Amino acid sequence: MRKVIVSFKLKDILVGFIIFNLFIIILSVTIMGKNKGNDSKVVQKNESVPKVESKSTNSKDEKNEKKEILKNKIDSKVNIYLSKDKKVVQLDIEDYIIGVVSAEMPANFGEEALKAQAVAARTYTVAHLKSIFKGGCNLNQNADLCDTVHCQAYINKEKRLNSWPKSQRLELYKKVEQAVKDTKGEVLSYNDELVMNPYYFAVSSGNTENSEDVFAKGAPYLKSVESPGEEIAPKFKKEFSFSKNEFINSMKTKFPNLKIDSNNIEQNIQIISRSNAGSISQIKIGNTVTTGKVVRSIMGLTSSNFKVSFQGNHIKFSCKGYGHGVGMSQWGASVMAKEGKKYNEILNHYYSGTSITKLKYK
Repeated sequence: MRKVIVSFKLKDILVGFIIFNLFIIILSVTIMGKNKGNDSKVVQKNESVPKVESKSTNSKDEKNEKKEILKNKIDSKVNIYLSKDKKVVQLDIEDYIIGVVSAEMPANFGEEALKAQAVAARTYTVAHLKSIFKGGCNLNQNADLCDTVHCQAYINKEKRLNSWPKSQRLELYKKVEQAVKDTKGEVLSYNDELVMNPYYFAVSSGNTENSEDVFAKGAPYLKSVESPGEEIAPKFKKEFSFSKNEFINSMKTKFPNLKIDSNNIEQNIQIISRSNAGSISQIKIGNTVTTGKVVRSIMGLTSSNFKVSFQGNHIKFSCKGYGHGVGMSQWGASVMAKEGKKYNEILNHYYSGTSITKLKYK
């Protein structure tokens, strides 16, 4: 009987020992598994670091490229997406700029204004070259730019000539050609770097806008400046009238939960703030706060600088200026040219602190 008990106890101890060892093994495997999972997470974190470093490096590289492009020779070709023809064509940059200037600015503007436009357009073009900055137009993956205001308006020589009066067409085209020729290769630079956002627009309200008040990002060369004398522009002021319901329905396409109706609309539109130049920064419509930029986009207004009034069953927008208001005002450039200002003075006025640098083509 005693032998049996001893044997039984030894058996229990042996089984317990085996179970204990199995437990240790399982625990070790579990811990190793967890550590392996943690190692995997660490690797992912470490893998994300190179991406951050790469991004930082890319930013540094891009910064260097902005400098180097002003020193080294660049390809003289640009790929343009023709939106109506739905095809990409390769053009000489200088020929392309002629088409941009003739599409973007009235050819009867002064030569210095046309030269300023040529430099701004050329700068914008180079800043969007896929071969250098990996930019391009998102309407076509093979294009640097398209021929609409999505990028820059462009029109070929034949179409441009046919759109002008027969008696003036050759003279006007030569005028544009000369403005481009006189500024060949010239672009805007800031602190020895290529200007990446040389924005321009049609007509100011009397002052241009700070970039940060209109777009997500500011730039030291895109600051608000005075731009007097533009009252002569045909689109300096424009009024738009919509029925109350038309306005409400249009706004609800963007804001489906908008709570407002034609009976209470007059008491439920409030301009909260404006930029220093006058554009609406914030406006409250019913239960929604938005920007003048959004209202402009939805309603097809000429500017974010507007006043709101009511007349019977209609809402009226009185707009001042035409365009986003950032950078060079084209009509302002025309006014300065008439006053005898040179194109470099025009550019330096609208793009604060910039210089003109001449590119070298291959």
